[in-house]
Amino acid sequence: PLRAAAQQAADLVAQGMPLSKALAASGYPFPPFVLAMVEVGEKSGNLEDVFRLLAQHFERENEFRQELRRATMYPRALFVVTLLLILLVAFVMPVVMEKLLRAKGETDPFLAQHYGSATRKMLPLATFIALLFLGWALWRFLTMQPLVAPLVETIRLSIPWVGNLPRLLTAARFARALAMMVGAGMELSRSVE
Repeated sequence: PLRAAAQQAADLVAQGMPLSKALAASGYPFPPFVLAMVEVGEKSGNLEDVFRLLAQHFERENEFRQELRRATMYPRALFVVTLLLILLVAFVMPVVMEKLLRAKGETDPFLAQHYGSATRKMLPLATFIALLFLGWALWRFLTMQPLVAPLVETIRLSIPWVGNLPRLLTAARFARALAMMVGAGMELSRSVE
């Protein structure tokens, strides 16, 4: 999509349209601060410096996301494996156990009853975990919907304990982007907008 937008913007620039307007008309969802910085760069004649600042900004964002993924990979994998084991023990093992006992031609009431009572005790936990997973999947789906995403993000940031880190990260990203825009020559009031 970005390649097609760049080609369309290049065609519009070749027709005499300013680059900032061509990027806006390309149909690609460029962040508003990118378009504003390109416009400032066009007016000040520092377009090369503006693009250098933007490249550094997006490279830092990408590095941060990659580092965050690497740092949280092990806990996420451990969480997924734990969930799968709980679901396996609660839902799959009773069926396997019953089939094995029937295939053997025996019904060991003690083993079946003991295992069944242990599984029944785990069933509420497994159900809770399954509902938690479905809730997470629904949450992820809603964050991808353009109309609902701002509301979902507001709710996420206002959750105690969970919202503190994203709130700090959002404030840091805002401050870094603000400094970049002011550094590119954009007036402060427009940069804050």
